[in-house]
Amino acid sequence: HHMVDVVVTTAGGVEEDLIKCLAPTYKGDFSLPGAALRSKGLNRIGNLLVPNDNYCKFEDWIIPIFDKMLEEQSSQNVLWTPSKVISRLGKEINDENSYLHWAYKNKIPVFCPGLTDGSLGDMLYFHSFRNPGLVIDIVQDIRNMNGESVHAGLEDRN
Repeated sequence: HHMVDVVVTTAGGVEEDLIKCLAPTYKGDFSLPGAALRSKGLNRIGNLLVPNDNYCKFEDWIIPIFDKMLEEQSSQNVLWTPSKVISRLGKEINDENSYLHWAYKNKIPVFCPGLTDGSLGDMLYFHSFRNPGLVIDIVQDIRNMNGESVHAGLEDRN
């Protein structure tokens, strides 16, 4: 129906969408004790339970994508912004259970000013040692996000 023009989310909103496509995430409860879960190899994210191994699968999936992005940055002068990174991840996940996949397919920008907060930031950090040089320009996204809000409702949205 083309009723969504833009999405703004957290790093958790990005990474958990991707991780659930790579391996099962389980429904838990907000009140489950974190320490007890960690001893069982589980992480509680709100009311979701994510096995530690899922983060290993996430790393195995995302690091080669970062490698390709770095190569494109060098060979094609691609200026990566958080929203372009997220769009690329939505393309690469290619899973209909992912809202990032649908945002990519429908050309809906997904903004995440705090992209490095969480395991996604950890993956970028690890990648910077293995294959340094990937640059993600947050300023361009701030301009784009603010531009979206300034012009919201001013265009004919057929």
